[in-house]
Amino acid sequence: MKHKTLFPLLTITTLTLHSLVSSAQTLFTYGTKQASSAGFVRAFNKNPGEGDRKKAMEEYLPLYINYVLKVQDAYDMRLDTLSSQKNELLGYKVQLAESYINEKAGANAMVDESISRMQQDVLLGHIYIAYGNDTAAALAQAQQAYTQLKAGKAWGEMAQQFATDPSLKNSKGIAGWMTAMVIPYDYETAVYALPKGGYTAPIKGSEGVHIFSKREVRPATGKVEVAQILIADLPSLTDADRKQRAKLADSVYQLLKNGGNFSQLVAQFSQDRSSNQSGGVLPAFGIGTFDPVFEKAAYALQKPGDVSLPVQTSMGWHILQLEAKIPPPSKDDAAARANILQQLTADGKMEKARENYLRKQLPAIGYKSPAIPIKNLQRFTDSLLVNGNTTATGLTEKSPLFSFTKQPFTLSDWIAFARVKSMSGNLAKGADITKAYDEFLLSKAADYLPAHLDEVDAVFAAQFKEFKDANLLFEAMERNVWSKATADTIGLKKYYDTHKEKYMWGENITAIMVTSSDSTIAAEACSKLSQRSADWRSLNDLYDGSLFADSGRYEINLLPNGAATHFSIGQCTAPERNETDGSYSFAFVLAKGQTGMQRSFDEARGFVAGDYQQVLEDAWMARLKKKYPVKMNDVEWKKVLAK
Repeated sequence: MKHKTLFPLLTITTLTLHSLVSSAQTLFTYGTKQASSAGFVRAFNKNPGEGDRKKAMEEYLPLYINYVLKVQDAYDMRLDTLSSQKNELLGYKVQLAESYINEKAGANAMVDESISRMQQDVLLGHIYIAYGNDTAAALAQAQQAYTQLKAGKAWGEMAQQFATDPSLKNSKGIAGWMTAMVIPYDYETAVYALPKGGYTAPIKGSEGVHIFSKREVRPATGKVEVAQILIADLPSLTDADRKQRAKLADSVYQLLKNGGNFSQLVAQFSQDRSSNQSGGVLPAFGIGTFDPVFEKAAYALQKPGDVSLPVQTSMGWHILQLEAKIPPPSKDDAAARANILQQLTADGKMEKARENYLRKQLPAIGYKSPAIPIKNLQRFTDSLLVNGNTTATGLTEKSPLFSFTKQPFTLSDWIAFARVKSMSGNLAKGADITKAYDEFLLSKAADYLPAHLDEVDAVFAAQFKEFKDANLLFEAMERNVWSKATADTIGLKKYYDTHKEKYMWGENITAIMVTSSDSTIAAEACSKLSQRSADWRSLNDLYDGSLFADSGRYEINLLPNGAATHFSIGQCTAPERNETDGSYSFAFVLAKGQTGMQRSFDEARGFVAGDYQQVLEDAWMARLKKKYPVKMNDVEWKKVLAK
C-alpha cells in the first residue's frame, strides 16, 4: 500500500527560528552524517501521542532513524536531480511560499481579527456629506458636525442637519446593523475601535466625507440562508399593476400555507432569474448585505421550512423560506478562515500588508537600486509613450534597470509594464512615473520572492526541506519497495507458496457490494436486488454515476462493522455511512463461504503484496544500516528523555 504521508515528521508546521538553532547536539551519527537531537524532538513533538512521553520517544526513535537513513539514500541516489522532482518541488515551493508570505504579512492576524469582530453586531450610525462641486465646503461641514457632537449635540439631530443622503436624514443617521466585512476595512476598523455611543472624526472618502458612530452592540446573529419567490417590481408598472402583483404575492403565500411546494412555486411564479434554477435558494448572507426590510424578514424566521409573509422592497415582493441559520465562525473553523482570507484578498485588504512585507524583504533578495536615475527613466518613458521611440534618450531596451540576487531586469521589462499601464489608462502620457515604478518593482519582487524564499528565510527553508525530504522518501519507497513488489510476480508467487498458511479464508460471504452517494438511491437499489439480483450490473447504468456495484468474495472482518453485522442470504445489510465522503454502502448476500479454506493466489494477491513489500523494505533497511552504520550518543539521548 502506498502512502504519501509516511511519517509524523512530514507534517508541515510553522517553526520558530530559535527551535532551528537551539539544542543542535548530535543525537546519533549515520556513516559520516549527523542527526541532531533538536531534529528528533521537533519531529516527535508534531505527533507526541498520549501517555508516557519517555516510552513514546523510545518507540519513536527506531522509526525516526529508519526515516533518516531512507532520505539520505534518496539523496545519495540523486533522486533530487530528477526533472519530475524538480518540477513538483518548484510548484510546491511557490504554493507554500505564498501561504507563508501571507502569514508573515499578517494574514492570520487579519483573519483572527475579522472572526473576533464577527462575534458582535454593531448598529451603525453614519453621517455622510457628499463633496458635490465643493470639497472644501463638505469638509468644513463635517468638521462643524464633529465639533457640535463633541459639544454634546445629539447624534440624530446632527445627522438631520448635516447628512446629504436623504435616507440617513430620515433615519436620523442610523444606517442599520452591520458586522465585519460589510463596509470597507478602514471604516470597519474605525467603527469597531469605538466605545458604544462613540463616533469617529471626519474620514475622507473618494466621493464624500464620513462620520461613523457605534450606536448599539449585540451578540452576533450570524448568517442566514433563505430561498425566495420574487414578484418583481419595475419602473414601468402602473399603480394598478403594483396592486395586482401585491395580490399575486398574497395568493402565492396562501398556496404555501395550504401545503404548496416551495420549489414548484418558485418555478411557476418567481421572477428572480439568478435563483430560479436552485429552487429559489440564495447564497447565505449576513446583516448589512441586503435591504433592511428583506433582512429583518429573513432573520425573523425561526426554523428551516418556515415561510414569511410577503415583504416589499424596491425589488418587488419577496416570500422567503428559511433554509438554515449559520452561527458566527470560530477561529478553528478552517473552511471559514479560508473563505475570510479569500474575501480579504479580493477586497484588497491584504494587498497593503503584502506590499509592506515585500518592501522589508528587498534587501534580503539582493535588490540593487536603479542603475538609471528616476529623472532619466521619466524622460525615457515619456519618449516611449509620446513619441513611440526612445532614440533621443541614449538608452536602449537592453539597458540595465535593477536586479535581485539571481535575476537582472532591463528596460525591456519596464517597457512591457509601462505599455500595459498606458493602454489600460493607468499611466497617462507625461505623468509622473514614481508610483508606477514602485508598483513595477513590487510586482517583480512578488514574482521573485516565492521561488527564492528558502534562500533568505531559515524558517521557511526548514519547512520546505521537510516537504522535499518527504517527496524524496516517497520516490525512494516507490523504487525500492512498492513498484518492485508489484513488478516481481515471480517473487510474489514464491512468497505465497512459502507462506500459504497465512492466507486462509476467515468467515466470508459472496456478495454484491453497493456504494451510493444518496441513501434513497441505496434503498432503491436494495429493493431491486431483492427482486432480481442477477441484473446487478445494470444498476451502474441505471443510476448514471450515483451508484457503483460490484460482486466478489469478502471476508467479514474486513467489511465495515462486519463483526457486528448479521448476514442473511438474499438480504441486504443495513447501509453504512462513510463519514469521510458521506456515501452509503451495503452488501447483498449471495452465499456464505466456508471458513478455513485456502485462498488462491489471485484471491490472496493483495495480502501477499502487502507482506512482500514489508520483506523488501526490511531487506532495504538491512542494506542501509550497513551502508550508514548508526551510532547513538547515549549521553545526549538521556538528556532528550529527561526533558
